[in-house]
Amino acid sequence: QVHGHDGWVRCVAVSSDGCLAATGGNDQHVKVWSLETGELIHDFNKGHEKPVYKVTFHPQSKILVSADLTGRLIDWDLEAGKERRRLDASKLHSYNGGQRVDYGGIRDMVFNVQGDRLVCAGLVNASNPLGAVNNPAIVLFNWESGEEIQLQKPGDGLKGVAWGARFHPDNLIVVGTGGSGGGH
Repeated sequence: QVHGHDGWVRCVAVSSDGCLAATGGNDQHVKVWSLETGELIHDFNKGHEKPVYKVTFHPQSKILVSADLTGRLIDWDLEAGKERRRLDASKLHSYNGGQRVDYGGIRDMVFNVQGDRLVCAGLVNASNPLGAVNNPAIVLFNWESGEEIQLQKPGDGLKGVAWGARFHPDNLIVVGTGGSGGGH
């Protein structure tokens, strides 16, 4: 047992070689740990201004990606111990001035097996965040360029949040949603 963050730990990921774990939390830190020794290797405490909702390792390299409530993604170079670049999935975030609440963010994030595509799951059209009036959505990125390929949302006025996304081996994206529209 290791004290990892001040406040909630929102996410954890393990590297494909099983040597590292990464965590993110409400304290806006991204931490990388040795699974062999429990030692803290990196504490990326600059970059996120809101809670970190998701962390994931790139499948073929020493790269970690973190994502937060505002849809900011940071690409961390683990060998150099620093930020490489930022990607923007802020379409999955909203701020409601009347309710004074940030809402949305990256609820899930995963690379395809080849490591050339990254999908982020969340929500759009949050007209009433506290009433859970929003639509599930995903944002797909080209990893090499960092450019957004597509924002996708289901038809038929489905309400809810895209809580999980995974790539099928044929590069199809499977998404699970839940919320005021039920589970789909």
